[in-house]
Amino acid sequence: MKKYAITGPRGAIFRVVDEEPQQAQYYVEITEEQAQIVAAGNNRFFVIAGELKMREDVFEQYKWNNETNEWEEKPLPPPPDAVVAHKVLGQLSTLGVSETDLEDFIKANTPEGPTRIAALNELKRATHFERNHPLVLAVAPTIGITTQEGIDQFFRDANKYKYNQ
Repeated sequence: MKKYAITGPRGAIFRVVDEEPQQAQYYVEITEEQAQIVAAGNNRFFVIAGELKMREDVFEQYKWNNETNEWEEKPLPPPPDAVVAHKVLGQLSTLGVSETDLEDFIKANTPEGPTRIAALNELKRATHFERNHPLVLAVAPTIGITTQEGIDQFFRDANKYKYNQ
């Protein structure tokens, strides 16, 4: 069954209907899945270039161009140089990496002795992690991050991490 999102001129969804609107000035056909997301969410949604986006993401990632009357992608903000340790660990947990996994990684990749003890202590006592920290650079490939851009994005995401996710 087709669904239609009645929108404003900038793509903000006002309502979802089952029949193609005859009187609405702006509307777009959406999938059943997209309609369910809109109906279930407490968020405001937009349709931009056929994609469903939450309002917060739209305003963070796009800017409205008054000359072309279209959304344009904003350039990515620079990544933070360092992020509070609990946010880095929280973001790692969303990727399936626990603090125990990090400890196991250190044990497997650091020779036994003072260097290993220092690395384990640093993991437990760190107040923040810098993007170029040796542990960050060593762990990144194991979670699929193979470029500096990937590390930068991980730190942007970690900086926004909230425990209620």
